[in-house]
Amino acid sequence: MRHVLHWGHGGARVSFTAASHLVRLGPSQIDEALHAVVEHQLTSKEVEELAQVYQRTGHSVGQIISDIVGRRPTIERVFVFAGAIVDDAVSLALGAMTQWERDKCIARALPQVTKDHAYIDAELGQRKFTLVTRSDAAAIQLRALPGGFEDAITEAVRNAL
Repeated sequence: MRHVLHWGHGGARVSFTAASHLVRLGPSQIDEALHAVVEHQLTSKEVEELAQVYQRTGHSVGQIISDIVGRRPTIERVFVFAGAIVDDAVSLALGAMTQWERDKCIARALPQVTKDHAYIDAELGQRKFTLVTRSDAAAIQLRALPGGFEDAITEAVRNAL
C-alpha cells in the first residue's frame, strides 16, 4: 500500500486519511479495497464509510463498495431550445388551433428538421416553442440547422399546417 500513499487523493494515489481507514479492514480485504479506492476514486469519507460498514456488518468489501458507488449522484444533461415562430402568418394559423392540434403539428414538423426527432419533447404555442432532449445527437442536429433552429422550426411548422 505504501507506494500509492500520498498527500491528497486522485489518479493512482490514496490519501493518508483514506489509508488510515483501510487498515481497519481485515488483511485479506485491504488489497481489494485499495484497488477499488483507486478505480472508483473513493473519497476519504467513502473509505471511512467502507471501513465502518465492514466492521459493523461483515459484508464483503465488493458489495459495500458497489453500494457506496451506487449512491453517488449522477448528472444528466438536458438540452433546451426555446424559440419563437418567426412568421406572423404561421403564428396566426397556430392561434386558431387547439393545443392538441398544435401538438400534432409539431410532431409532424420535427421529422423535417432532425432524424432524431423521437428523442425530442416539444411544446408549440401560438408564437413560441420549446424543444427538450437528452440526446447529444439531436442537440447537435438542432444547433446545426441552416439559418438557425427558429427559422427551421418555423418552416417545418408551416409545411406541417
